[in-house]
Amino acid sequence: GEIRWAPEQHLSRGLTLDQTVEAVQEGLEAGAEEVRHAGGSIRVGQLVSAMRHADRGLEIALDLAFQCSPDHPWITEHPEWFVFRADGSVAHAENPPKLYQDIVPLDFDSVAWRELWQALADVVRHWRARGVRVFRVDNPHTKPFAFWEWLIAEMQREDPEVVFLAEAFAAPPVMMHLAKVGFTQSYTHFPWQHTPWQLRDYVTMLTTGEPAEYLRSNSWPQTPDILT
Repeated sequence: GEIRWAPEQHLSRGLTLDQTVEAVQEGLEAGAEEVRHAGGSIRVGQLVSAMRHADRGLEIALDLAFQCSPDHPWITEHPEWFVFRADGSVAHAENPPKLYQDIVPLDFDSVAWRELWQALADVVRHWRARGVRVFRVDNPHTKPFAFWEWLIAEMQREDPEVVFLAEAFAAPPVMMHLAKVGFTQSYTHFPWQHTPWQLRDYVTMLTTGEPAEYLRSNSWPQTPDILT
């Protein structure tokens, strides 16, 4: 198992960063020892996160992926926010031929969409209250554009400095739509431009065409996760 936490959020009693990590580690080791005495076995490690901290002048971007694990409490507390199969089991994420048994997608078109959207906005507010103002949104083009337009407007109304980055390698019309609904910056279709003329025409479109008025694009020269 693993314990995910941010040491910089636990310094109110005068501990240093090293001391907070050491204290947590001592607690984990003590717990593991108790389990061994009881005849069991457990391995737990720390996954230390960095949070934005004014004194350090750091700005942390949070990867925002709106989906749930199969054991998330929302599935039993709000079943109307999910899709269930005929046998009563919750539907998992699919991207044929891939199946993601560890991911349960949310039903943005459910009859209770207003409550779902508000709950997701509260997730963003939770992290904003802890100093996060930059959100890199995972695959936003797989969610309703109306949701993003509403969410981004709400968050920027509360804090105009909040930034949303669209992590989508979609075709130009989709990327333009994401920019129009409010995303501050976006990935691009750059990895799928292979020939010199394709690259030239695409960059020209981004920098001199109508999209240049509203689409702030990022073009990564290396994205090994998508085999470019």
